Amino acid sequence: MDRRYCLAILLFITLPLVFALPAGNQQTKQKSPKRFIVHGSTLSDTGNVWKLTNKTFPPDTYHFGRFSDGPIWAEFLSMITKIKVRSTAYGGSTTDNTVIQGFAKEFPVPSLADQIAGTKRYKSKEIVFVWSGANDAFQTWFKNYKNVTGEESAANIVKSVKQISDKRAREIVVFNLDPLYLSPTFAALPKDAYDFFKTFVTSFNNALKKADFSSLKKANVRIFNVHDFIVDTVFPQAMNTTGYCLTDKGGCGEAWQYVYWDFDGHYTSWVHSEIANEMKKILGL
Repeated sequence: MDRRYCLAILLFITLPLVFALPAGNQQTKQKSPKRFIVHGSTLSDTGNVWKLTNKTFPPDTYHFGRFSDGPIWAEFLSMITKIKVRSTAYGGSTTDNTVIQGFAKEFPVPSLADQIAGTKRYKSKEIVFVWSGANDAFQTWFKNYKNVTGEESAANIVKSVKQISDKRAREIVVFNLDPLYLSPTFAALPKDAYDFFKTFVTSFNNALKKADFSSLKKANVRIFNVHDFIVDTVFPQAMNTTGYCLTDKGGCGEAWQYVYWDFDGHYTSWVHSEIANEMKKILGL
């Protein structure tokens, strides 16, 4: 088992209280932030959906409401930087409920736009993270809700980033979409499902890469290429990149060998720890 992963798990067990949220992308050393604020969806949810559903979803085979077998990347990042985090992310959340409604099972959940609207303003020593967009694709394909494209979802992200800047945020980190189409889900689906998700992710990431944030004079906006990090760094380290650990009988007992915790493509806690370690380096903390 990866020694850094074991150490991070030990810290998580012994720390009295950890709040949760995501990280970003910077090469130079900066003044240490006071807090991380994370907006987003499933991969950044630290138990918000669990509380919303009276601790019934996700079920007990998941780690205390995280969509994983252990702490998520935001919690690991908090541990290794000793900086508190707060997550407003909800599993199933979309970029904007006025465009495409997000659900956790049958429960409507706040979108990225709603999470930002619910924040009065940000403090100058906070780093704000945004990781959203995947559920726009899932709702479009599996629920036949609306024909939302990757470009449209990316445009919602750009709009949200500008709203965050308007609320005095000075450091903003935006994740692009991870490789959703490599999830175990697609082994059981027709090829057109794979094609749709790959096109969605590619168009989303290309649009985000081209986004112009130069008008945000007081905010430093950085894009973290989590897609390539997963493909180029995480996959080569993993022993199992196509299967998943969680079965009807519970976890496999060797989740640290897997990229995916479940059939739906949620990452193992080991992957989250790798993301956190990379984020710490990128942030220069």
